[in-house]
Amino acid sequence: MQIPVPETGNRSFERVLKAIELDEFIGQAQISKFVAPRTRTSEGIDGQPVYPPGSLQQRDLAIVRTLFVHPDFIARVIINNPVFDSTEARVYQFQNQTSNGNFVYGIVVTDSARNLVDFCLDASRQQQRRNVLKPLIRAICTPESLQLHGRVH
Repeated sequence: MQIPVPETGNRSFERVLKAIELDEFIGQAQISKFVAPRTRTSEGIDGQPVYPPGSLQQRDLAIVRTLFVHPDFIARVIINNPVFDSTEARVYQFQNQTSNGNFVYGIVVTDSARNLVDFCLDASRQQQRRNVLKPLIRAICTPESLQLHGRVH
């Protein structure tokens, strides 16, 4: 599923992003990955095979470590939040290619209902990153969860 890209004030980024992918995705401007809840013990419709509780979440977190620039932040949010006992985490990273490599605007972690759980951005050029990330967060997350966080106006 896709949603339109909101106006971020960064036209070059908007041209590259084109749409926000709400499913798992690896692209030039966005990476998104779902992380299994701790209580999930099987995959697929038939429910086979069965894994120990937490092992599927740990497998997904190992993949997160290879894809995202702040894997420790992501793991800490998911492991320390009881909501992820029973609902999957959805992690989004927004970035733009520059001559110096990837410029990451930030990372957003939601639950499976797209409620904002947390987000992070680097301190360098923080205002530029925040200006792009805020409209993306508002586009992805439920209004109710944004009110609870208060940090995303």
